[in-house]
Amino acid sequence: MLNQLKIGLRLSILLAVMLGLLGFLAFTAMQGLDASRGDLQVTNEAKLKPTRLAGRIQRLVAQTQVQSLLALQHDPDSSFAKLHDHPAGNHLSAIDEAQATLSRSIEEIKQHSMSDEERKLIAAVENAVTAYLNEGVAPTRQLLEKGEFQRANVTLLQQMNPKAAAFQTAIAALNDYFNNSSATLYQHASETGERARTLTLVISAVAILLALVVGALIIRSITRPMSEV
Repeated sequence: MLNQLKIGLRLSILLAVMLGLLGFLAFTAMQGLDASRGDLQVTNEAKLKPTRLAGRIQRLVAQTQVQSLLALQHDPDSSFAKLHDHPAGNHLSAIDEAQATLSRSIEEIKQHSMSDEERKLIAAVENAVTAYLNEGVAPTRQLLEKGEFQRANVTLLQQMNPKAAAFQTAIAALNDYFNNSSATLYQHASETGERARTLTLVISAVAILLALVVGALIIRSITRPMSEV
């Protein structure tokens, strides 16, 4: 059949076959890259952002604790009071700012699409934060603002610290969930990448073999008649 075709047409067929194989190989590689990119996007949207928000929430809770303790040092009977060159109100303002950011962060983390388990864990964190702010931070701050440092200290120890400990338990469970889910997503992404790599290698081998066969047939169809002359 090839012997009946002109040499130029035969070479064009060989070139077309090579280009077709290269195009198919490139398409397959792009499919693998798109799948990997999709896995990375899922990891970023579903896990990395919420994990960062959870870390921010944890830092803000710690900040309210630190600012409350610093405000307590403004007690006139404390030896630390003279070391502060600013009023206790600065710390109270910092507490207010942290609380506002904390509330926004809770609302933000709730906006992410999540599984039922993740929703329950985030709800537990939200409840723990609400209890911490309402039953721990708020009464302690009120007493600090009134200058009742001794009572504020007692409230911090008996109400604020236990609520903070309950929050740490809730946020630790959420962080553990994020860590385990991220490991699962990473495993899935690795498997997707490995499948794409294997498929690309197989297609490359088949393409090379097919190109050699077609090339050999065309070369034979050209050289055989010449040898018969």
